[in-house]
This record gives sequence, C-alpha cells and structure tokens, in this order.
Amino acid sequence: MKTATKGITARGLFEVMRFALPLMAVMAGVVAFLFILKLVPPAIEKEEQTFATIDQAEKAIGRKVVLPAYFPDFLSWPPSQIRGKGQPNAWIALSVNSGEQKDALTIEEWFFPQTEPSPPKVPSIEKTQTQVDGTAASLLVWQEGGVTYRRIYWTEGGMLVSITSLGSLEELSKIAQSVHP
Repeated sequence: MKTATKGITARGLFEVMRFALPLMAVMAGVVAFLFILKLVPPAIEKEEQTFATIDQAEKAIGRKVVLPAYFPDFLSWPPSQIRGKGQPNAWIALSVNSGEQKDALTIEEWFFPQTEPSPPKVPSIEKTQTQVDGTAASLLVWQEGGVTYRRIYWTEGGMLVSITSLGSLEELSKIAQSVHP
C-alpha cells in the first residue's frame, strides 16, 4: 500500500520565495531607512568652523554674509576671525580688531529662527528698546573688566543680526543702520 506524503515541492518553494523576497526587501528597506534617520541629524549638523575668508565662509554655510556699508576708520579690515556653522542652524560671526584692541567689533548673523543672541554672562546688563532703520531692535550695555560693551540686535528678512562694539553708541548705530539683509 502506498501512502501519500505531502511535502514541499520545488515549485511550491519557488512560489513562497517569490512572495516572501520582495516583502523582506521592503521590510529591510524600512528598517535601514529608520536606522539612517537616527544617524542623519548628527551627520548633517555641521560643527563650528573657522574660515580664512568671507567667501570661504559663505560657501561653507551656504548663505550670503551681510556686511555693513559703513565701517569706521579705527577698525582693521579684514576680520581677525571668521567663525560659523552650516545648515540646518547656520550662523556666522566676524570679529574685527582696532589697533591693539582685539574683537573691537563683532558681527553675528543667525540664519534660522532665533529671537535673540545669548546674553553675556555678566552681573549687570542694561537693556533698552531702540530701532534700526525702522525695525524694532534691542540695545544691551554692560561692563566687563573695566571695558564698556554695546550690543544692538534685531531680526530682519528671517535673519537675526547682532553687532557688539567697544566703540561709542553713535558709531554702533551708524554701523547697524548700514546693514541691509
């Protein structure tokens, strides 16, 4: 007497694999995609860099740096230091010396939603409201090591501009009024 045995035939195995392989490939793709998503932000988020020129900085951060049209004679051009970071939270900072005075002027530009720059870590800061070319702005004044610092900042065209100076309020205002993002 013959007994019938059911087993997996080559044709049956082929049919199962024809259905299962694309499904496994899709699942592997989804898993890989989710794995990559966890790694993408650190890979995209650029670290702070120092640049030799403004052109080099613009290429690296992917944004045009806005410079003041008015630049007092007592400041030394080109900037002594250019720092910045690329997308997604791009920003740039230019530091300019005045004779022996390091960082007599610092211009910072943030190209992402930012309402104000980080405040200086000093015991007392005077903050007043002002305007730059009709745009609401804030003015900070503080003392550090016997030196008076003045910072004016405002948001224009989706960019936060901050200028810190060791010079007079009049010179700072002239510089700020000449920046047009």
